[in-house]
Amino acid sequence: MKISVIIPVYHESESINNLIAHVKSIMKDSEIIVVDGSPEKDTLNAIKDKEVVQLSSEKGRAKQMNLGAEKATNTIFLFLHADTYLPKNAFQLITNELKTYSVGAFSLGIQSSNIIINIIEIIANIRTKLTKVPYGDQAHFVKKEVFTQLEGFKNIPILEDVDFMTRVKKARYPIKILNQKVKTSPRRWKKEGPIKRTLKNWRILIKYHLGVSPEKLKELYQ
Repeated sequence: MKISVIIPVYHESESINNLIAHVKSIMKDSEIIVVDGSPEKDTLNAIKDKEVVQLSSEKGRAKQMNLGAEKATNTIFLFLHADTYLPKNAFQLITNELKTYSVGAFSLGIQSSNIIINIIEIIANIRTKLTKVPYGDQAHFVKKEVFTQLEGFKNIPILEDVDFMTRVKKARYPIKILNQKVKTSPRRWKKEGPIKRTLKNWRILIKYHLGVSPEKLKELYQ
């Protein structure tokens, strides 16, 4: 079982090489695919590793990840955000769990000592354990055959990760939420303030489940 790591990016030129080096250090035989949604292709132009598959796409995380999956050659897809780092034993964890499960994700870890952000992390992991609907920053991994059967991510501007996992549940594929945590950047919470950002996220999620269109939710998110 080999893994294709699909990384959607948008203006991540400063950090992309560190992330690539991190992935290669723990997944030596993995295929790394970076899909740039910026017309300037600034992230692609910054990549130093010539083994990395570089793709240009229209902006939109769903479009970018679907394009990466379309070009991927391995039997497992791992969708990794550009500001998220994996645990050192991620390869072993993923391949072991997908012998039993079809889809999975890691628990959320946020790189911050802020007490409020730490509480948000705890609440997020409780929610994930209960709902089995992890967010994209928890590094979803899925068997290629399952991703294909579900026709990938819907081309929507927001919550493509929630929509995908909801469809996984409805199709009754078993989902594994690992106890091991990824480490994601706190930049989104710091930008607006952790409480304001979290309340906005909850509001968006509630409106989504009430049937508000992703296009309208995108306006609220921004």
